Amino acid sequence: GSGAPQTQAILVASPLARVERTMTAQRPSLAVSARSGTDSACMLLSSPTPSTSIHCTLDGSNPTLYSPSCETPVCVRLPVRLRAISLGDSVYPSLVLDTVVRAP
Repeated sequence: GSGAPQTQAILVASPLARVERTMTAQRPSLAVSARSGTDSACMLLSSPTPSTSIHCTLDGSNPTLYSPSCETPVCVRLPVRLRAISLGDSVYPSLVLDTVVRAP
């Protein structure tokens, strides 16, 4: 050899690069179960789009993939500003559900 260091290129393909997205996820839906006479409620988010996950924020910021997963009931003190999005590998992100939940 020539004594020159040998280098080897390593290519890493993103799995998302191979996925063809043909539709947009539907916005999450929200069901609220408030306790009468209290300032608390449990919220259940669901996605009508199969194979998606729901991510949400409670501080008014935009939800992203890195926001907490909201697949189980979220119990909070009211009022609260909830923003949620449905995300999936084979769909474009949904529109953001943006609502203020208040005591009944």
